[in-house]
Amino acid sequence: MGDVSDFYSCLTTDKGYAALNFKFKTYLVYPTGFTKDLADCLTAGKLKVKRRFSDLGFGDTGGSYMPDADHYSISAAFSIKVNKNRIILAHESTHALLDWQRLGKIPDPDSEAVAYIAEAIYVRTMGWTPLVDPATGAPHPIRAAADAAAQAVLAGGYDLTANQGAAVESAVRASSHYGPKAADFFISDGIG
Repeated sequence: MGDVSDFYSCLTTDKGYAALNFKFKTYLVYPTGFTKDLADCLTAGKLKVKRRFSDLGFGDTGGSYMPDADHYSISAAFSIKVNKNRIILAHESTHALLDWQRLGKIPDPDSEAVAYIAEAIYVRTMGWTPLVDPATGAPHPIRAAADAAAQAVLAGGYDLTANQGAAVESAVRASSHYGPKAADFFISDGIG
Protein backbone atom coordinates (compact mmCIF):
# COMPACT_ATOMS: atom_id res chain seq x y z
CA MET A 1 0.00 0.00 0.00
CA GLY A 2 1.12 3.56 -0.62
CA ASP A 3 0.89 6.54 1.67
CA VAL A 4 -2.38 7.81 0.18
CA SER A 5 -4.11 4.45 0.51
CA ASP A 6 -2.68 4.01 4.03
CA PHE A 7 -4.03 7.42 5.08
CA TYR A 8 -7.38 6.69 3.41
CA SER A 9 -7.60 3.37 5.25
CA CYS A 10 -6.92 4.98 8.63
CA LEU A 11 -9.43 7.78 8.05
CA THR A 12 -12.17 5.38 7.01
CA THR A 13 -11.59 2.46 9.37
CA ASP A 14 -9.95 3.66 12.63
CA LYS A 15 -12.71 3.82 15.26
CA GLY A 16 -11.14 6.97 16.70
CA TYR A 17 -12.49 9.12 13.86
CA ALA A 18 -16.08 8.11 14.60
CA ALA A 19 -15.72 9.74 18.04
CA LEU A 20 -14.48 13.09 16.73
CA ASN A 21 -17.65 15.09 17.10
CA PHE A 22 -17.46 18.40 18.92
CA LYS A 23 -17.73 22.15 18.60
CA PHE A 24 -15.31 24.66 20.03
CA LYS A 25 -16.15 28.32 19.44
CA THR A 26 -17.30 28.27 15.80
CA TYR A 27 -15.12 25.30 14.79
CA LEU A 28 -16.87 22.05 13.97
CA VAL A 29 -15.21 18.65 14.07
CA TYR A 30 -17.41 15.79 12.88
CA PRO A 31 -16.84 12.13 11.95
CA THR A 32 -17.75 12.35 8.25
CA GLY A 33 -15.30 15.20 7.90
CA PHE A 34 -12.60 12.53 8.17
CA THR A 35 -14.31 9.39 6.89
CA LYS A 36 -15.87 11.07 3.84
CA ASP A 37 -14.76 14.66 3.17
CA LEU A 38 -11.01 14.18 3.65
CA ALA A 39 -11.08 10.58 2.40
CA ASP A 40 -12.77 11.76 -0.81
CA CYS A 41 -10.15 14.52 -1.20
CA LEU A 42 -7.41 11.89 -0.93
CA THR A 43 -8.94 9.62 -3.58
CA ALA A 44 -9.61 12.57 -5.90
CA GLY A 45 -5.97 13.68 -5.60
CA LYS A 46 -6.95 17.04 -4.09
CA LEU A 47 -5.26 16.17 -0.79
CA LYS A 48 -1.77 14.78 -1.19
CA VAL A 49 0.83 13.03 0.95
CA LYS A 50 4.45 14.03 0.38
CA ARG A 51 7.53 12.57 2.04
CA ARG A 52 10.34 14.85 3.15
CA PHE A 53 13.87 13.79 2.32
CA SER A 54 14.94 15.03 5.76
CA ASP A 55 13.18 16.48 8.78
CA LEU A 56 14.26 20.01 7.83
CA GLY A 57 13.81 21.42 11.29
CA PHE A 58 10.54 19.60 12.00
CA GLY A 59 12.36 17.62 14.67
CA ASP A 60 10.53 14.56 15.92
CA THR A 61 7.09 15.59 14.66
CA GLY A 62 6.97 13.00 11.89
CA GLY A 63 4.34 14.93 9.99
CA SER A 64 2.50 18.16 9.43
CA TYR A 65 -0.33 19.50 7.30
CA MET A 66 0.51 22.28 4.84
CA PRO A 67 -2.69 24.30 4.24
CA ASP A 68 -1.18 26.49 1.54
CA ALA A 69 -0.34 23.41 -0.57
CA ASP A 70 -3.11 21.02 0.55
CA HIS A 71 -0.81 18.19 1.55
CA TYR A 72 0.48 16.20 4.45
CA SER A 73 4.24 16.48 4.76
CA ILE A 74 5.65 13.37 6.43
CA SER A 75 9.17 12.36 7.40
CA ALA A 76 11.11 9.85 5.34
CA ALA A 77 10.76 7.31 8.17
CA PHE A 78 7.00 7.83 8.76
CA SER A 79 5.13 4.52 9.03
CA ILE A 80 1.39 4.31 9.50
CA LYS A 81 1.92 1.03 11.37
CA VAL A 82 3.32 3.01 14.33
CA ASN A 83 0.62 4.26 16.72
CA LYS A 84 2.50 7.52 17.29
CA ASN A 85 2.20 8.31 13.59
CA ARG A 86 -1.51 7.44 13.53
CA ILE A 87 -1.94 9.93 16.38
CA ILE A 88 -0.05 12.53 14.36
CA LEU A 89 -2.33 11.75 11.40
CA ALA A 90 -5.42 12.42 13.56
CA HIS A 91 -4.00 15.77 14.70
CA GLU A 92 -2.90 16.87 11.22
CA SER A 93 -6.14 15.64 9.63
CA THR A 94 -8.02 17.95 11.98
CA HIS A 95 -6.03 20.85 10.51
CA ALA A 96 -6.93 19.53 7.04
CA LEU A 97 -10.61 19.39 8.01
CA LEU A 98 -10.49 23.00 9.19
CA ASP A 99 -8.86 23.93 5.87
CA TRP A 100 -11.52 22.00 3.90
CA GLN A 101 -14.27 24.03 5.59
CA ARG A 102 -13.03 27.35 4.09
CA LEU A 103 -13.17 29.27 7.36
CA GLY A 104 -10.74 32.03 6.42
CA LYS A 105 -8.11 33.22 8.89
CA ILE A 106 -8.03 31.10 12.06
CA PRO A 107 -5.76 32.24 14.90
CA ASP A 108 -3.01 29.63 15.37
CA PRO A 109 -3.91 29.00 19.05
CA ASP A 110 -7.49 28.15 17.98
CA SER A 111 -6.34 25.84 15.19
CA GLU A 112 -3.90 24.02 17.45
CA ALA A 113 -6.38 23.76 20.33
CA VAL A 114 -8.96 22.11 18.06
CA ALA A 115 -6.35 19.70 16.65
CA TYR A 116 -5.01 18.74 20.09
CA ILE A 117 -8.52 18.13 21.43
CA ALA A 118 -9.31 15.92 18.42
CA GLU A 119 -6.00 14.10 18.93
CA ALA A 120 -6.86 13.45 22.59
CA ILE A 121 -10.32 12.10 21.72
CA TYR A 122 -8.78 9.86 19.07
CA VAL A 123 -6.13 8.55 21.50
CA ARG A 124 -8.71 7.75 24.21
CA THR A 125 -11.05 6.07 21.73
CA MET A 126 -8.26 3.93 20.31
CA GLY A 127 -7.29 2.93 23.87
CA TRP A 128 -3.75 4.27 23.49
CA THR A 129 -1.66 6.49 25.73
CA PRO A 130 -1.02 10.12 24.80
CA LEU A 131 2.22 11.10 23.15
CA VAL A 132 4.84 12.23 25.65
CA ASP A 133 7.58 14.81 25.62
CA PRO A 134 10.76 12.88 24.78
CA ALA A 135 12.75 15.08 27.17
CA THR A 136 10.55 14.46 30.22
CA GLY A 137 8.60 11.29 29.44
CA ALA A 138 5.41 13.09 30.52
CA PRO A 139 2.51 14.33 28.41
CA HIS A 140 3.10 17.87 27.22
CA PRO A 141 0.92 20.45 29.06
CA ILE A 142 -1.02 21.02 25.83
CA ARG A 143 -1.89 17.32 25.64
CA ALA A 144 -2.83 17.24 29.33
CA ALA A 145 -5.24 20.17 28.86
CA ALA A 146 -6.60 18.62 25.66
CA ASP A 147 -7.21 15.34 27.46
CA ALA A 148 -9.48 17.07 29.98
CA ALA A 149 -11.51 18.56 27.11
CA ALA A 150 -11.57 15.15 25.39
CA GLN A 151 -13.01 13.53 28.50
CA ALA A 152 -15.84 16.08 28.48
CA VAL A 153 -16.64 15.27 24.84
CA LEU A 154 -16.51 11.52 25.43
CA ALA A 155 -18.80 11.92 28.46
CA GLY A 156 -21.47 13.25 26.12
CA GLY A 157 -20.50 16.86 25.63
CA TYR A 158 -20.64 18.43 22.18
CA ASP A 159 -20.19 22.16 22.74
CA LEU A 160 -16.96 22.61 24.65
CA THR A 161 -17.19 25.36 27.21
CA ALA A 162 -15.02 28.42 26.95
CA ASN A 163 -13.03 27.22 29.97
CA GLN A 164 -12.32 23.77 28.52
CA GLY A 165 -11.01 25.22 25.28
CA ALA A 166 -9.28 28.17 26.94
CA ALA A 167 -7.12 25.81 28.98
CA VAL A 168 -5.86 24.21 25.77
CA GLU A 169 -5.33 27.57 24.05
CA SER A 170 -3.46 28.85 27.09
CA ALA A 171 -1.16 25.82 27.01
CA VAL A 172 -0.57 26.40 23.29
CA ARG A 173 0.37 30.05 23.91
CA ALA A 174 2.69 29.03 26.79
CA SER A 175 4.48 26.47 24.63
CA SER A 176 7.97 27.31 23.42
CA HIS A 177 7.02 25.77 20.06
CA TYR A 178 3.74 27.63 19.45
CA GLY A 179 4.07 30.65 21.74
CA PRO A 180 6.19 32.68 19.30
CA LYS A 181 3.57 32.01 16.59
CA ALA A 182 0.56 32.91 18.75
CA ALA A 183 -0.17 35.95 16.60
CA ASP A 184 -0.02 33.95 13.35
CA PHE A 185 -2.98 32.60 11.43
CA PHE A 186 -3.88 29.28 9.85
CA ILE A 187 -5.45 30.09 6.48
CA SER A 188 -8.48 27.90 5.79
CA ASP A 189 -9.15 28.35 2.08
CA GLY A 190 -10.39 24.93 1.03
CA ILE A 191 -8.71 21.85 -0.42
CA GLY A 192 -8.16 21.41 -4.13
